[in-house]
Amino acid sequence: MIGKVTNKPELRYVPSGSPICSFSVEVIRENPSSTGKAEEYDVFPIIAWNDQALYCNQSIEKGCWVYCEGSLQIRTFGEMGAQKRTTVEVILKDIFRLQQ
Repeated sequence: MIGKVTNKPELRYVPSGSPICSFSVEVIRENPSSTGKAEEYDVFPIIAWNDQALYCNQSIEKGCWVYCEGSLQIRTFGEMGAQKRTTVEVILKDIFRLQQ
């Protein structure tokens, strides 16, 4: 996907010591069903691990355009007895910062 970073990447460490970085990317989606040339936006959470996490924390900033390659991960969570929630995340494989 190609899109604009919507928030400053957040770096943290899991108990095992591995770095993890999370941020979101906004992707433009043309809506051919509407009249005129309407654009809509989808926002995808991105999760980067290890070396990719460190790179994202140092090189990616809010507002920059990026090319992200990765796999989708669908997670369901919620407390017992409560309504379950589902989220889709992109587990980052590779990222390139694009020239603006």
